[in-house]
Amino acid sequence: MRSAIDRAAQIWTAARWQVDLAPTASAGDATGIARAAAEGGYDLVVAAGGDGTVNEVINGLVGSDTAFATLPAGTVNVWAREMGLPMDVEQSARALLTADRRQIDLGRATGKDCDRHFLLMASVGFDAAVTQELNPTDKRRLGALAYLKQAAQMAWNYRGSKIYLRIDGQRIRGPILMTVIGNSQLYGGVVKFTAHALIDDGLLDACVIQGRSMLGHHCAYYRS
Repeated sequence: MRSAIDRAAQIWTAARWQVDLAPTASAGDATGIARAAAEGGYDLVVAAGGDGTVNEVINGLVGSDTAFATLPAGTVNVWAREMGLPMDVEQSARALLTADRRQIDLGRATGKDCDRHFLLMASVGFDAAVTQELNPTDKRRLGALAYLKQAAQMAWNYRGSKIYLRIDGQRIRGPILMTVIGNSQLYGGVVKFTAHALIDDGLLDACVIQGRSMLGHHCAYYRS
């Protein structure tokens, strides 16, 4: 993948862009790199990786005037799919040469041990449990199929939790299996839990999946 990123940099350099590559060594590095680039007056930061890297970069750029873009170099690349980019790094690099700059929304999740912005969506419940239990070896070997495998293994025994939600004054009580707060539409690159979400309408959409088990549930949809 590094060779593809190097070729992307060559494409931009040939178009007379000044390009600096900054590799990450561990989780969280991309946020610091992006923040330093924004403070240094860079016009654009490109996240070359998956949606985790995208999230880190966004949290480093929030509140700045530096533009953001991505190269699809991760497992699923949901944001790149949402933007209609080719799933090829070099083709995406060429597409970015003529891309328009636009302002979009960000969501923000805060709590006792959390204060992060999100570009795509935030969720709690079943999918969070799947991600937490996902085997890194399976992810490297199977890619997106690893998530489906883990979900299938956990779905039979997973039970909804008693949760109290308040969305724009509406009160919702559990049991709740999963709640997705979406700034965008594509969940996992395929399913549209928040099918009416737009990245620049000033709203977040919520899909609440209620029930005691994955075998018997129903969904409620909210815009706020």
